Amino acid sequence: MNKEEYNKILSDYQAKIEYLNEEMNNFKWTNLLVVKEHIKQQKQQHREWFLEHFDKVWENRYKFKLGTPYASVIVDGIIITSFACPYYGYVVDKISIGYLMKLWDNGFMFRGYPLIHYRRHHNSDYSSISYIKDRKVISYDYSCRQPPEEQYIPSRLVLHILKNLRHHQPDDLDNYRTVEELAEVL
Repeated sequence: MNKEEYNKILSDYQAKIEYLNEEMNNFKWTNLLVVKEHIKQQKQQHREWFLEHFDKVWENRYKFKLGTPYASVIVDGIIITSFACPYYGYVVDKISIGYLMKLWDNGFMFRGYPLIHYRRHHNSDYSSISYIKDRKVISYDYSCRQPPEEQYIPSRLVLHILKNLRHHQPDDLDNYRTVEELAEVL
């Protein structure tokens, strides 16, 4: 093989790659909205399943701690935490059940109920929480001016875990283990 033949073959490969990239981008453009709608519906179904089975999850929470076979199962459909400001923001809408157990074990609770959402509002003295009570999500907004017993004040460890969760959640388009898999052990 000489230099011209080598460069011709490389050029052919590059043309095929460009064609495949264009075809892939067209596929994404055509299907992404439908797939995102399906993902939204799945998250809602997962949330409903989790709430419906929450009593059993709570009773068996030792089975889902980090280091156990089911710890990597993802609970989606709930926004655990979010942060927004004019320059930067993120939303954590998926959490492994192992990390959720770690949060609960470290005080991510309000009035004895497990929290599933905490958000400190940017440039405000208000915070929002949501917790599970009687298989329902109860949301509560409060000001730091309210008495301490009417507030949820997270520990440093809980804040650290919440801050780092965004690095431990899969992308919506990734394949991941979902809550229905917990039915095997409940």
